[in-house]
Amino acid sequence: MLALARNKEHGEALVYVFFVRYGNLTGNERFFMATGDDGAANSGDEDDAILAAFIKQFYSEAAMIPKEVLLAKPPSEKKLIEEWCSIRAKRQVSIIIPQRGQKKDLVKLAQTNVELTMTQSETTIKKETERNSKALEEIAEAIGLPGPLTRIEAYDISNIQGYESVGSMIVFENGKAKNSDYRKFKLKAVIGPDDYAGMEEIITRRLARYQQEHTAFAKLPDIIFVDGGKGQITSAKKALLALGMELPVCGMVKDDKHRTRGLLFEGKEAALPRTSEGFKLVTRIQDEVHRFALEYHRKLRADSQVRSVLDDIPGIGPARRKALLRHFKSIEAISEADLEALTKAPTMNKASAEAVYNFFRAQGGNT
Repeated sequence: MLALARNKEHGEALVYVFFVRYGNLTGNERFFMATGDDGAANSGDEDDAILAAFIKQFYSEAAMIPKEVLLAKPPSEKKLIEEWCSIRAKRQVSIIIPQRGQKKDLVKLAQTNVELTMTQSETTIKKETERNSKALEEIAEAIGLPGPLTRIEAYDISNIQGYESVGSMIVFENGKAKNSDYRKFKLKAVIGPDDYAGMEEIITRRLARYQQEHTAFAKLPDIIFVDGGKGQITSAKKALLALGMELPVCGMVKDDKHRTRGLLFEGKEAALPRTSEGFKLVTRIQDEVHRFALEYHRKLRADSQVRSVLDDIPGIGPARRKALLRHFKSIEAISEADLEALTKAPTMNKASAEAVYNFFRAQGGNT
């Protein structure tokens, strides 16, 4: 879902991209655009032309194009843009201007938000953009890389008490998290807690997808960050070498208190003062990739625990399990429910309700 606001006096436009899943807003990205003579569109252009130009630019680089793009008003050349998006996505993509219902309400909310942001936060957003640009310049200078760093991909492996390892990939573009490009990996080839092999596997899988189908992972990073030191860097480089690719790889190292210490690049630790914008950005990236990996790991553990408990009950298959969790919200609530409440739950009958009730009573109410 896209929403546009303009400041015609200053020749600027703000576009918000909202990500919607199952009717809920799950994240957003914002983009300032110049609409003067030096921008992508002239100041006399209407909103529909600016939207059309933005959609083509944004989805030419996006890792995924949704089935539906919601807008408050149609862009110019709507049908041509739909055809272009459909060709890129290899499936039908529709641009929709909702007239009623929940989708219309979401578009209205998005439009209100973008207009409010344009009015109240223009200066704040510009300062943030300048701060991020400075941070990227400081990182590039500290590790001795020429040219700007636009896209950073960071990877982490999570392994808790021997439970299966998982990997995560997060993306920062222009110094800001790009949630739409985040990816999770459930390790396939690695058995047991081996962070080095896990790192090699997830980076191999990510880059192989880029080589095989440019629609899923359409854009390569300017640099790869791995959460760790020499071992993780070596693993990432092995993945690159096996695929015949070259990309700079940095390790995000921590101090004795498990806090960000700096970047390790080509065997040397980069000098980034703790008060610098570059160091603050590295800290944000390291914290975020760790959070994302841990969140996925916990979800898998929770799903495994749910399956192991409810699958032991006779007559409770996948459909009833999902219906029970949707109705009662938690395993604890199911275990504490009385027989009448279980019988009235969706998909349940007397026999299945008694099976659940008796199972948890036999367990002493423990889950």
